Amino acid sequence: MTPRQEMYERLPHFVQPFLNWVTAIPHFDTVNQPSKCWTPIADAGLRLLVGVGSTAAAYYWGSPLLAVFGLVLTVSGMGLVQVQLYHYSSHNMVCRSQWANTLLGRAISIIFLLKQWDHYRVEHRQHHWTTKIITEHDEFVQFVVGLCGLKPGRSIKWLWMRFWLNMFSPIFHMKFLWSRIRNQFFLSHVGYSEIALVYMVALAVGCMLYPILLLVWVLPLTIFLQMATVFRIVIEHRIPDQKLLDFRTVATTFEATNGVFPGSPMPPSCDWYGLIVWAFNMLFVQTFIRLTVLCGDAPTHDYHHRKPGFNTWRDASFNRLKDKTDFRQIVDYRDVWGLLNAVGDTLTSISNAKRDVIQPPR
Repeated sequence: MTPRQEMYERLPHFVQPFLNWVTAIPHFDTVNQPSKCWTPIADAGLRLLVGVGSTAAAYYWGSPLLAVFGLVLTVSGMGLVQVQLYHYSSHNMVCRSQWANTLLGRAISIIFLLKQWDHYRVEHRQHHWTTKIITEHDEFVQFVVGLCGLKPGRSIKWLWMRFWLNMFSPIFHMKFLWSRIRNQFFLSHVGYSEIALVYMVALAVGCMLYPILLLVWVLPLTIFLQMATVFRIVIEHRIPDQKLLDFRTVATTFEATNGVFPGSPMPPSCDWYGLIVWAFNMLFVQTFIRLTVLCGDAPTHDYHHRKPGFNTWRDASFNRLKDKTDFRQIVDYRDVWGLLNAVGDTLTSISNAKRDVIQPPR
């Protein structure tokens, strides 16, 4: 019995909708109501609006708890924009027309200081090729090995230490932020850099005139979003067995991608203390992770790599569950429960890999 099935069997019905959302695994008895095309845009916009408004109110009212609530929602909204709108616009799956997707993607890349969208679209589509994934031209490798410095062949202890040092290192965050700003000017089309420059100058002037902008927008846009992004990208993939890298097939991509789900197995019914701790963890810790790191369809990133041409991302959790039960699967889905367990799985795969595992694509 899987952890989610056990939750369904042991817990009352009224908590199941919450568990469907927080674990990103709906139970089979759940009836899926297909999402509208505007739902993800409205969701991200509402989180940003409420988050920024709450943080601003906390600034004037002097309420730390309200500030935390606002910052969490702001980072959550930014994560949804990054994971869903920015990402799927590169697949032409957010809006109906390619022109609208292009406009949306370019606007997002400027406002949220993400990689220049036209360059990202080309790079990301290559990331789906079995000949490019886990090579020196793979965006995952460039981020995890290049920017984060998580080198293959290192000890697991060294990799964990480097991971946490990055998370709280001002030098790393400055390096990360500089790479985001630099991409606005050195990987851009004519006119794009000028608009990006105007935006950044306006933001800087706005922060000097209204320092509250540093709290409600700049702080979550930089340090907090970067921390969430490091977690999210590190767990998206892993380095598979060397044989799968030598003889590349779709199985290479499947084994290089996990499904990562917030939560943990329930303790025995007789362990009341364990059940209280588990409930607290699900209500607060895992909800926080679901909002900030594993937002949107990030938990089911493996489904996206199996069905990249299918415009089913708005209901990815339901579609992954259906696809997982398909007996025709070449390689079974890999389920990892818990964010830190997923980080550990990726770091272990990096540690077990050969130091020269990253090679140019053939």
